[in-house]
Amino acid sequence: MKGRSIAARVSQEFRWPLLAQAGLVALPCIGLSVILKEHVLLRVGLLGVVLLIPAARLQLHSVAIFCVFGLVLLGLLLIFAVFPNPKLFVIVSATLAGSTMICTYFGADLRSLGVYCFIPALYLGCELRQEHAAMADLLRLGAWVGVAPVLVIIARSVSHYFEEQQVQGTGISHAANRFRWLSDRPGTYGSSNTHWCRDALTMLGGVAASATVMIWGAFPHPEWGIWSAASVVTSEASTTYAKLRGRGLGAVVGVTLGVIAAHWAPRGEAVALLATIGVMVSLVGMKTYALSFGTRCFLITVGAAATGAAYGTGVSRIENVVIGAVIGSVAVSIPNWIRFALDGNTQSAG
Repeated sequence: MKGRSIAARVSQEFRWPLLAQAGLVALPCIGLSVILKEHVLLRVGLLGVVLLIPAARLQLHSVAIFCVFGLVLLGLLLIFAVFPNPKLFVIVSATLAGSTMICTYFGADLRSLGVYCFIPALYLGCELRQEHAAMADLLRLGAWVGVAPVLVIIARSVSHYFEEQQVQGTGISHAANRFRWLSDRPGTYGSSNTHWCRDALTMLGGVAASATVMIWGAFPHPEWGIWSAASVVTSEASTTYAKLRGRGLGAVVGVTLGVIAAHWAPRGEAVALLATIGVMVSLVGMKTYALSFGTRCFLITVGAAATGAAYGTGVSRIENVVIGAVIGSVAVSIPNWIRFALDGNTQSAG
């Protein structure tokens, strides 16, 4: 009975329908990467899985998915272009991050859309620059990257087909269900965020501060700290602090266990490939934030060690994640501190 209870809890932790869709997106890229020895396809698969998140959450139709994909590419090119110039890099990163909160004016749920445009653009732009990618590398990525939104649309269509079969069984009009999936009308993304301007400035300030610290401190992989700050900035301070705890705990535990596991794990590209698959799964498949983020940190550490990277990479990830999350949390807290101070002064004057 106890074993069944544990198995049931583990099963409940995973989002199985979304995992199936992620498999349809990632596995073709992984298979082609192995067959063609084209490692850029792993990044295409990762980009596809990231695109799947807002597509599934917001029920985006195919045109909207391609629009999101276009925004990611635009952000990637901007980050790639300005990365060598620290001041421009800070300004562009902060501006792109701030714009993710402006779109919440049309619906609070659109925050995830903005964040999942910004994070992959930041990640790919920074990684390509730090790897000293040549024009040939960019062209090779460009030749394959268009596969990502196509795979997302296929995965969503397959999911929709099975949803439609279930709807037919309940007697609900599947035409209405199709419209729900295809619709991207304003008003279907939650209520308008009345504090969108404040939240946009908070995001801009938090990311600008994090980017400045990462660049000024010459931290390796500054994108880790920057997107950690962007990830914790929300409209609700309580949600921000919960994310701060989740990211801090996940990074420390995940990296520590990853370093220990890496001592016994075999080396080689096969292990790195399995770790990459696991990272993709953890992005969409787990419900608990700390567990999901900790799993990613664990797998990234093991995967990096498998390719010969130093264990210091894992320690750097802890530092960047914690610093970025703390900066983002402080940025969220500042408006509250100012409001409390003003309220206190008003009461004193009264």
